[in-house]
Amino acid sequence: VGRMTKREMTFGWGWLAVQMLVLPSLISSIAAPRGSAAVNFCYHLVSLLAVTVIFHRYLKQELRNFTAGFKKVLPVIAVSLAVYYVAGEVLLCLITAIEPGFRNVNDDSVAALRQGNLALTAVMTVALAPVSEECLFRGLIFGCARKQSRWAAYAISAAAFGALHVMGYVGSFGAVQLLLCFLQYLPAGLVLAAAMEKTDSIVTAMCIHAIINAVSMIGIM
Repeated sequence: VGRMTKREMTFGWGWLAVQMLVLPSLISSIAAPRGSAAVNFCYHLVSLLAVTVIFHRYLKQELRNFTAGFKKVLPVIAVSLAVYYVAGEVLLCLITAIEPGFRNVNDDSVAALRQGNLALTAVMTVALAPVSEECLFRGLIFGCARKQSRWAAYAISAAAFGALHVMGYVGSFGAVQLLLCFLQYLPAGLVLAAAMEKTDSIVTAMCIHAIINAVSMIGIM
């Protein structure tokens, strides 16, 4: 997998801290009157712009790797999606056995956003989030952890990815429900990292992420 420069990593970690700790409240204070869908869209748009600026060199290299190895990209995408959906179904069966009537709180939140503004929610979910999230979680977090341990990189990046999708609901839902929601994101985190490694390009992970989100959007609709 293409390596980020020290400068990219430094600015990347700085931006990740800003995005997690400062950006949500800042965007909410500005865009709140326009509704939740607009707030979330602006959040992801700003994140996309930031990672594009910070990682532009890295992204160009990853795109070159993607196009150079395109023959093996499509099979990897197909296998990755199959593994993800099979693992997801098995995990969902286990979860519903533990917690009958279980619902993923983040899915419910996205469904509510869709009712507010379908177009913004679709663009945010399918086009914006996959690029920014892959840069930060697979490119930055996985890439940095990979230097120490490949298995730790998988575990840390997948756990961080899962935490991202539930941390906003802490205090509003029970610990058990949030833990089960967190577990649902682990297959995606692992599959996306594996696809990136297999094709030597984070662009592959972005494509898979976008497809998964698009299918989820269709399912919600």
